Amino acid sequence: MGTDGPGIMQGSFQMDLESKLTEFWDLDLGTFLDNKLDPKKSPLKKEIFEKNLSKVLGYIDALNGTLIVLTQKRIAYQVLGYFVLLTGAEISEDLNEKILIASDFQREKHKWPEFWREEREFCLNELRESIINHKPGKIVHLTT
Repeated sequence: MGTDGPGIMQGSFQMDLESKLTEFWDLDLGTFLDNKLDPKKSPLKKEIFEKNLSKVLGYIDALNGTLIVLTQKRIAYQVLGYFVLLTGAEISEDLNEKILIASDFQREKHKWPEFWREEREFCLNELRESIINHKPGKIVHLTT
């Protein structure tokens, strides 16, 4: 699955994707990583996220083919949801639905070792609930 833990941002693919996204956002990766959780210091603002969203979606939508790639695509939408919440971005109903589908624990339950299933389910449910209740302009930090 390419994950190092059950959290939304825990995994090598997630870290690689985060690095790629900073390129789309034209941000320095080190500065971004050092400050991403502080809304006052973070270089990623709602306006930057929204302005570059079509490029990001194009990249994610281009992930096609094998089962591994389809898993990465699902994870990519989870990561995108994480950044929607982190920036308070406004998103379309279509993107909202893609994030909700991608974060359905039942779709990936069988891929997780027993000792991580409960925490993974919590992480995905927290993402789903936050996306369902998301209001543009409101920044939300997920637990994990």
